[in-house]
Amino acid sequence: MTLFTLRSQTVLHILCTILIGMTPIFAQDEDFEEPATPDSIQTIETEEAGETSVESIPGAGGLEIGYKGYPWGSMITSMPSLAYMDSGRISNDTTGISMSGKLGLEQVEMGFFFGYGGFWKVEIDYSLNHDDVDEQVKLFTKIEKNLTEVYGPPKGTSQLLNGPSSLYTDAINVKYSRAFYRSSWNVTPVKVELILSGIVQAPKTDFPIIGTESSFLKLVYYNPDYMLVNEGDSDSEPLPSIFDIY
Repeated sequence: MTLFTLRSQTVLHILCTILIGMTPIFAQDEDFEEPATPDSIQTIETEEAGETSVESIPGAGGLEIGYKGYPWGSMITSMPSLAYMDSGRISNDTTGISMSGKLGLEQVEMGFFFGYGGFWKVEIDYSLNHDDVDEQVKLFTKIEKNLTEVYGPPKGTSQLLNGPSSLYTDAINVKYSRAFYRSSWNVTPVKVELILSGIVQAPKTDFPIIGTESSFLKLVYYNPDYMLVNEGDSDSEPLPSIFDIY
């Protein structure tokens, strides 16, 4: 064997050793995928999570069955009973049950509504400061935060606030501060709506232009599966002509 041949074999052996050692590195590079960032994951979940299953929400209160243990579809003859609320009162038209008391730290009036499919909605009215629209917005934000901790971020929100500030004092030229805030959640099979509609006279006077309370903050849970209508209503008496009314 010549010296040239021996050197050639040595060089080939060295090259083969280097290539074999590098192969796992190349294979690892081909199979490697960059991990998704937290932001991209959150965006995907937000886009795909139009409906939220009750089973995936710890402490959701069994909304798939009813509201606080009172089953959807219950008849009005079955009276709900809630902690920190007084005894229910059936409305004169026997379509609802009302009660009042505390929901958390807030004073509320609560109404259970019944249709042809039985119990389908609960409507909660919060006690408001009717003289301060900023306080109304503050209460809305507080309740929205609590609901988000239970049901996740709302699927939709709407916020509108305008009008004079609290420093406005011209009682001759009365104005109004207005607020409309709304957040909604889909918690299958239930829809949840939190709505603030506020209107406050500025400045406040001893003789208000609008004498009745004109603001409300409502939290509504309703189950569309029980929003049934009476088929017999289709043959009801037609309304009079608009010319007869006006």
